[in-house]
Amino acid sequence: MDIQEAMEMSAAPAIRKNVLLVEDYQPNALVVSTMLDIFGYDCEIVTNGAEALRQFPEGNYDLVLMDVQMPIMDGLSATRMIRNLERERDLSPTPIIAMTAQASLDFRMKCAEAGMNGFIPKPFSHQHLAALLEDFMSMKGENNRDDIPKMPTEN
Repeated sequence: MDIQEAMEMSAAPAIRKNVLLVEDYQPNALVVSTMLDIFGYDCEIVTNGAEALRQFPEGNYDLVLMDVQMPIMDGLSATRMIRNLERERDLSPTPIIAMTAQASLDFRMKCAEAGMNGFIPKPFSHQHLAALLEDFMSMKGENNRDDIPKMPTEN
């Protein structure tokens, strides 16, 4: 699959959806934000979990792509705090997708326990990201917190 097919697969929305990209490594942030732009999504980038926690209430994000290992505050802690904020404010849950090179079942379970809904192992292809976006973008705004798919804990 080439980039054109991935773009068609993601079916860029008429109204651009908003992604919060939490990534401390600038080259990764540049690559992922470029993919998101090509796929038709707006993207805001922050470099650690503490910045994500500050930025999250300010934006109306349809999805969060969260690096897991970052300085200052890691992605697992940031996800737990975002989930608490959503509960306190009675907000619909925003899909949060873990991005990490650690792909073991134990680590995936830690991500799910923190409140993450999905997992994309680094490095990932534009096809994999496009498929993930398609799966999760329609979930934001659902009234039932159980409507967002749970992260599979088995391969």
